[in-house]
Amino acid sequence: MKFLILDVYPKRSFRISKDNNGGYGSSNKYGTNLISKAINWFVKKNIDWPPLSSVHCAGILRSFGHDVSYSREISYESINDIDCFIIPSSIVCSETEINVIKKLSEFKKKILVIGPFATSNPDIYTKSGGVVIKGEPEMFFYSTKLDKNKLTKLNGIVETDKIVSLDDLPLPAWDIIFQKYPSMFSLLSLKQKMIPLLATRGCPYSCRFYCTYPLQQGSKVRQRDPKLILNEMKHWKSTLGVNFFIFRDPVFSINKKHTLELCDVLIKSNENFQFIIETHLNNLEIDLVKKLKEAGMIMVKVGVESAVSNVKKDANRFSIDEDVTLKKIREIESLDIHVTTMFILGYPKDTIESCRETIQYAKHINSIITQFTVFTPYPGTPAFEGYKNKIVTNNYEDFTMYNLIFRHKNLSIKDIEDLKNEAYRKCYLNPNWIRKYFNARRSLPH
Repeated sequence: MKFLILDVYPKRSFRISKDNNGGYGSSNKYGTNLISKAINWFVKKNIDWPPLSSVHCAGILRSFGHDVSYSREISYESINDIDCFIIPSSIVCSETEINVIKKLSEFKKKILVIGPFATSNPDIYTKSGGVVIKGEPEMFFYSTKLDKNKLTKLNGIVETDKIVSLDDLPLPAWDIIFQKYPSMFSLLSLKQKMIPLLATRGCPYSCRFYCTYPLQQGSKVRQRDPKLILNEMKHWKSTLGVNFFIFRDPVFSINKKHTLELCDVLIKSNENFQFIIETHLNNLEIDLVKKLKEAGMIMVKVGVESAVSNVKKDANRFSIDEDVTLKKIREIESLDIHVTTMFILGYPKDTIESCRETIQYAKHINSIITQFTVFTPYPGTPAFEGYKNKIVTNNYEDFTMYNLIFRHKNLSIKDIEDLKNEAYRKCYLNPNWIRKYFNARRSLPH
């Protein structure tokens, strides 16, 4: 059969990623002043990849002998050539996705909708003519082994009740996307191409109160065999010439034993891969950082979220003391590892003063990349129940991770926009950051 993964996006002046935010997606609208607009443009131009789960699904379908392609545009002239459309869902593209599903439904084609947003909010897709695959779609496609007869019988909401070992899944079909959209795989205007991959799935932390990662991946952490991870990296190096990777695990180093095993495998391979991880500072002892650097890590992304302890505590955010945070970041940077710090403005207890305290703290940390998002109660998370009557928009695509979408008791929409502008201006026009950035360029991926 012929499958088309149709990954559609609204036209915006800023980057939209369906892979961010636990698969709910984000729209990187950093602000409206000059520095924020410059970052909007730079990120949209240079950082992009499709949702990882959809690429895994393509690899599985291809392994069963199906013809699989990927596109961000639909050609209505070629619709009759396709047996099944697969739409990766996201909150930030949901209205656009639904409009496309309605158009495709007129041609009586089977449309499967995948991803955590459709899993948590299936009705809006089924009413438009889609079939929602709930849960991890890779598990569904691997265990079901679709044929035309099985495809015909799929309707409404299909529950994925079987969990397959991550080690059993075929390689994701990055080559399909790479061949059609080669520019998608650059990072930060560098010539080095980049491939996302997974070492683990699942996140057990208490911030699942508002975090979307557990909605599909769950709270139980599952690991891949380090040797299989190495084999995947070697495969993309030999077939696509890629030597640089970004791990999309929600908490990469949560299992220290597994992380050390992976480091040993990578070091012994002598492949000299480079990679980026995202994790929690609580899981980064200095001995582990040294090992990760030896294995090829050049950057670590960490969520700091807020500089105000009671603000984080109120939001069920698991965190470490601000002084410990700063000390750990300085230790990591002393090893010539770049750090990306991520902060959240507009937590329920935030005020203008507490947000400015967080901005000042971020400026003091002065990491190579600093990111500010806005607290968002997402439909499907426990937090949403307390906010659903306070939501101020009728469009899911406004849930960008950078907008204030509810009536905040202390902050207005304008307050948040002003704070974002202030945050990016103070951090990226900081002379200390400018010096740091230009000094660091020599150690960026090459």
